[in-house]
Amino acid sequence: MRVIAEQARTIERLERRIAEQDVEIAELKRRLALDSTNSSKPPGSDSPFRKPPPRSQRRATGRRPGGQAGHEGTNLERVADPDAVIEHRPIRCGGCDAVLAGDAVTAGLSCSQVFDLPDPRLVVTEHRMLKIRCSCGHFTHAAGPDGVNAPAQYGPGVHALAEPAREFSPRSGRAPT
Repeated sequence: MRVIAEQARTIERLERRIAEQDVEIAELKRRLALDSTNSSKPPGSDSPFRKPPPRSQRRATGRRPGGQAGHEGTNLERVADPDAVIEHRPIRCGGCDAVLAGDAVTAGLSCSQVFDLPDPRLVVTEHRMLKIRCSCGHFTHAAGPDGVNAPAQYGPGVHALAEPAREFSPRSGRAPT
């Protein structure tokens, strides 16, 4: 009988110790979970092995980004008679770095049209990037202005006009204040 009573006391003592350890483990887990996002700890104290939370809140749909297969896309079409034409002539040869003569014969060109809204009227400016042949035989293409990188595109004025409409469209989830 004495052995059974002693075993019961030992079991009771061990159960108390387990309960104390459970409380201590819970406190240590809570402290271990603290980082700069949920406490006043500095970001430098965060673990380098902790995976950052996902930035996107979108759920995967299984579809690939962009236009879906079978969808007939639309592009901005160039016009035959632009309102303005600006020629961009290369200054130096891209092969030998020689200065190209101002009256050098044009060997070809590529065109990009920018559709823009300067005032109430849409003005189309065509940028012609000339291709000049140097005396060394190398053809050099003129660089177009910054932001002109498609055969036909909208300019900054059109984008600025469209931005408020895009920002407060029903798809954005925002409403004007």
